[in-house]
Amino acid sequence: GLLTLGSGARLDIGCPSRFCGPSTYINGGFTPPVYNNLIPGGWAYRRVDLRFRKDFPEINGTRLGVTVDLFNVFNYQNLGCYDTGFGSSNIGKAGCVVSDPRRAQIGAEYTF
Repeated sequence: GLLTLGSGARLDIGCPSRFCGPSTYINGGFTPPVYNNLIPGGWAYRRVDLRFRKDFPEINGTRLGVTVDLFNVFNYQNLGCYDTGFGSSNIGKAGCVVSDPRRAQIGAEYTF
């Protein structure tokens, strides 16, 4: 299995004055919300992937192996595209999901 945890990228709030003119700007002023439901300590990005493989006994010099991969097993919605506009009424609100939903993949290997 593979466990991926991320603290989330710190984002700037507002727009620097060199690009947007006089405005209010906070460098690194927003950190995505964290969740404690997988491993305590708080993580903004969580994903668990698992792989199962079964190799069957050799028959007449041939072998068969079957693999099942499960991605994002717990179907975590890792959010992104946060609104970081200074003075916005939706500041800190996520606008998209940055990870795939739960999915499975099945494969087979036949050698002779």
